[in-house]
Amino acid sequence: NQLLATTYLEKCLVEVDQAENGEEAVAMVAAKDYDLVMMDLQMPVLDGFEATKKIRENLKSDVPIVACSAHSLIGEKEKCLAHGMDDYVSKPYNKSELLSIISEWAKKRHHQ
Repeated sequence: NQLLATTYLEKCLVEVDQAENGEEAVAMVAAKDYDLVMMDLQMPVLDGFEATKKIRENLKSDVPIVACSAHSLIGEKEKCLAHGMDDYVSKPYNKSELLSIISEWAKKRHHQ
């Protein structure tokens, strides 16, 4: 899934950085101004919920965070929104949905 999303994005000339775990994702957000963070909910060290909490509370960052999960359970999107994420996309990725969500949040970020 990570390779698929990266391939879609790089073909659209989007610069992609990848974190191996939630702790690394938080450190990356602390070090660089991102337009968007795609946050996998199932990561080692810190899961997506814990990493988002640190980004929001410790870093005080308002970077848009889009949750990614293979769990398409009813209420999962609402749970993600309640934990400080801005949107949700399920895996496996649908190319048009993924690109649409990323485009929407990137535009919002640049128009703030």
